[in-house]
Amino acid sequence: MQLDIPSELAYGDQARSDVILADTPLTFVIDVREVIEGIDPADIPDEPGIPLTDIGVTATEFAELEAGDGDALELGDTALIRYVYFRADNGVALETNWSNEAFQVPYNEDLLPGLLIGMEGMQVGDRRAITIPPDEGFGPEGNPPAGLPAGTDIVFLIELVGLG
Repeated sequence: MQLDIPSELAYGDQARSDVILADTPLTFVIDVREVIEGIDPADIPDEPGIPLTDIGVTATEFAELEAGDGDALELGDTALIRYVYFRADNGVALETNWSNEAFQVPYNEDLLPGLLIGMEGMQVGDRRAITIPPDEGFGPEGNPPAGLPAGTDIVFLIELVGLG
């Protein structure tokens, strides 16, 4: 299946990288590999917050918040996650899917370097807080359209709910 997104519904006049320039439409080719049953909204925990303790890190750090006992995530897997990511300087949540269906993300070298490092070794059921410096996140310029200023660390709170 092909999904075409016009630039005004994508990133508009904000460039995201050297590949996604301003006013660029996006095209995704999607292969459905598996259909996962929906989650009962009553079973979804409230979106968690984070403690702001590791600001100004020079390399990605993570803390195991809840241990799982499911299958281990391996390079090349599709991770099914719930996530929230925050500005590390003030704790403001910038993006979340916590109360929605699990988000599918390919666990490979195309992922933000800090997430690749921070998710390594996770097992289904694990929940981690991953603190990422700009150089291993969105880069030194940050992600101003999303509310992340230049030079700001981010903290991802990720729960691995399954593997695809």
